[in-house]
Amino acid sequence: MNIFSIIQVILALTLVVVIIIIALVLVYVSKKSDFLKKETNETQIPDQITLPEENVVYVTDKGFKPNLLVIKEGETVTWYNNDTSPH
Repeated sequence: MNIFSIIQVILALTLVVVIIIIALVLVYVSKKSDFLKKETNETQIPDQITLPEENVVYVTDKGFKPNLLVIKEGETVTWYNNDTSPH
């Protein structure tokens, strides 16, 4: 084998390796793209949105959360007993 034949073999092998790497990258990107499409397609918007309650106090074994609540006259406060002992 002369030097030109060796160079041709090396170039051919290099070309094959580059083609394989490109193919693997394309497959990876394609699968990731499919995953993202699936994720966005499966996302559903709820029919009704529940807003967080205002003026809520939780009774816990460590006290009240929040420990300070400022309300205006006429507003109501909802209490939730999350303590292990009854009140």
